[in-house]
Amino acid sequence: MPVLIEALAEIRQRLPGRPEIVVAVAPGLDVLELEARFPPGWHVRFIKDDAYNALAAADLAIVSSGTATVETALLGRPMIVVYRLSDDGAARKPLVRTKFLAW
Repeated sequence: MPVLIEALAEIRQRLPGRPEIVVAVAPGLDVLELEARFPPGWHVRFIKDDAYNALAAADLAIVSSGTATVETALLGRPMIVVYRLSDDGAARKPLVRTKFLAW
């Protein structure tokens, strides 16, 4: 979560105005706990059980690599794909020689 919030802070600085941030909450996660991780004044909206409509309405999505990337692509939404590398995966990172990559 801290890395995603840091990325959102940078996106907020680069985009004109203050983009609305909507978080699709996975089953089993506590909304109040997630809300506490965001800086005050961000006005983040948390959506449960309606990820597809949230994605369909998004101008940009940050999604985890996997099924969510396929779903986001099928909805035709631009996305930033995130993937957490294991220690082994981090060692292979210097071998990647492409500007864009999604697993």
